[in-house]
Amino acid sequence: MPLNGETAYANTVAALAALSINEQHAPKKIQIRRRFRPSDPGWLVPLVHTNPRSGIKSLHSQVWASRGTRIAPAEVDNMSGDQSREFLDRLETHCLQQEFR
Repeated sequence: MPLNGETAYANTVAALAALSINEQHAPKKIQIRRRFRPSDPGWLVPLVHTNPRSGIKSLHSQVWASRGTRIAPAEVDNMSGDQSREFLDRLETHCLQQEFR
């Protein structure tokens, strides 16, 4: 796992495709709430992003970008903070497997 501001690159197209069929369908319905500050109402983005030109689906990379203390963490809409963090941590661990890097 990247630490202390390190950058990790992962093929989130392959990571999504490697999920089981049931796991692939669930993320397509999930919305992620992004905020600049914890007090902001934020906005929703889909967890699965579809490239408008190619139609290729991938996991939304911005989810992993808010791990620091200056930006409010991304959360799964309609999940508690703890449930959301657990789900996103599990997904991040999946995406950062060596086969996707």
